[in-house]
Amino acid sequence: MVTELRRNKRRFSSVLTNFITYAYVSRKTLPIVIVLTVLSMGCFPGRNVPTAKKRQTKIEGQAGRMITGMSVTVDADYDPRLDNLIAGFKLLPVVLKNMSLRNIPMDDKLDRWVIVGEKGQKYKAVNSLRHHDARLWREVPEKMQNLIDYPEVVPINYSVTFDLLIPAKANLEYFKEIHYFNAAWGQELILEKDY
Repeated sequence: MVTELRRNKRRFSSVLTNFITYAYVSRKTLPIVIVLTVLSMGCFPGRNVPTAKKRQTKIEGQAGRMITGMSVTVDADYDPRLDNLIAGFKLLPVVLKNMSLRNIPMDDKLDRWVIVGEKGQKYKAVNSLRHHDARLWREVPEKMQNLIDYPEVVPINYSVTFDLLIPAKANLEYFKEIHYFNAAWGQELILEKDY
């Protein structure tokens, strides 16, 4: 990209030099040359062009229903039988279905999940026990590790199921919202749960 800009700059400067020599022959065109030179300065940005920052956006929707414009469905259902399978946590199974025309990149270190309880209390979820507590992760049976592990990507037209780990003190009965921030997209989904 930089070499292409340099090549374009050289071409422009040689054309400009030829035009200026012609302009000296005809003094009436000199003001036109100056105006064109000043106006064309913005066409060739230097190296330090600021990059556009990703803007965080919030998208609201219903859990279990298609999110408008994204073709993604996210849902979670609390089952008290899954409590205490992992010491200190309640498991919340999550289903994420991708019906869009692009993969959904997921990052277990940067993605954030928050569950809002029935009375408005917010519970920050652990999406990867492997990174949160490596010792406890090693104690979990391998078959269960495969079931609860956070996915790296959700391919096109594919569904994944994984478990979020919520602190054991949390009251998940009739929770009312799921907040999911996808770091790769810079978007937060706020999904209201219907019962």
